[in-house]
Amino acid sequence: MSFILGINNRLLLLALLLSGSTLVFANESEVIGNWWIVHSDDAGPKNIMYIADGTTVVPSKKTSGAQIVELTKVYAEKSKPLSDDVNIEVQCAKHRVRFLNGTSVERQGNKRHELKVSGQWQNMMDLVDSGKDMWLLKSFAFVCQPANRKVNGMIPLGNARRAQALKSITEIQAPPKSVMEELDEMLGNGE
Repeated sequence: MSFILGINNRLLLLALLLSGSTLVFANESEVIGNWWIVHSDDAGPKNIMYIADGTTVVPSKKTSGAQIVELTKVYAEKSKPLSDDVNIEVQCAKHRVRFLNGTSVERQGNKRHELKVSGQWQNMMDLVDSGKDMWLLKSFAFVCQPANRKVNGMIPLGNARRAQALKSITEIQAPPKSVMEELDEMLGNGE
């Protein structure tokens, strides 16, 4: 229970930081997005948070009636990349999704590598029946039911640039500080 309260307090702090940080980064050329935590897998050092910018949900030029969203998987595990960014095409009326492309971003240096993705359509009902890929089901809901994001357990992070959103998520995923570490930080020791 204390873990859940700790996450909720961290998410509240993150939302406040993100909403107040837009002025600090006003000189950057990167667009400010409307960020959401769509899903979170696991806990602790193996956590993966799936975040999306609501402004990236746009009509597809490839498939009539479909929409595209960019989803970012942010890894807590230090041996993994910082993130994987995937563009997903969603057909709400047909209850299906497919991956268009993706890149993996290294933790050190932000070097990008292309990800191999399947371009095959996936039926959402098959995913529900299998109990797998909850993040993909939540991504579908993010696009198809934008008014129900909070009801679907998604957490608004507020408006921020992509780099700030990623930084904030990696701070949430960092292991909690001990009481002594927090006290040292408050007192300015060790700087």
